[in-house]
Amino acid sequence: MAHGKIRETVGVFVDKDKLDKAIAELELKFGREKISVLGTKQAIEESFGKPEVKPEKLEDNLDTPRMAPVRPEEKGVAAGALISGGIFAGAVGALVVAGVAVSIPAVIAAAAIGGGSGGVLAKVLGDHFDEHIEKQIEKGGLVLWVQTLGPKREKTARDILEKYGAKHIHVHEIK
Repeated sequence: MAHGKIRETVGVFVDKDKLDKAIAELELKFGREKISVLGTKQAIEESFGKPEVKPEKLEDNLDTPRMAPVRPEEKGVAAGALISGGIFAGAVGALVVAGVAVSIPAVIAAAAIGGGSGGVLAKVLGDHFDEHIEKQIEKGGLVLWVQTLGPKREKTARDILEKYGAKHIHVHEIK
């Protein structure tokens, strides 16, 4: 391998759950920093002029935007943060508006309203993310890359990708 080049094993998934399972197993073998998935809808649109692109145009293209994979539990944590942030903002808002003399039921009501708005925002963001994934699957699939050093590591990555149903598995070299 020439200096400055990275070898990657690439696979395309048409099932988000299988992609998540493959990522979990790959993280155990390679570490999260060696794995990347297709970037955001906005980043793809900036690079290619449209938000969803066929995987064949993405998987070996150096201009393809990438990001670290998002674990399913991380989406839950983010939703929790939005909801609890809304609860906090609602409670603080009630205290600021009413001054010091505010009843406990009023603070609870304000917190509930704030938490509800945080929950709505979490749902909207989650739905937006899931919609992008579904549209990319309709275009042909979700691309996953894993950096591999040498034939033995490439075989390990290939075996994991095959186990979870990835298609068009291959190894490429990038600068």
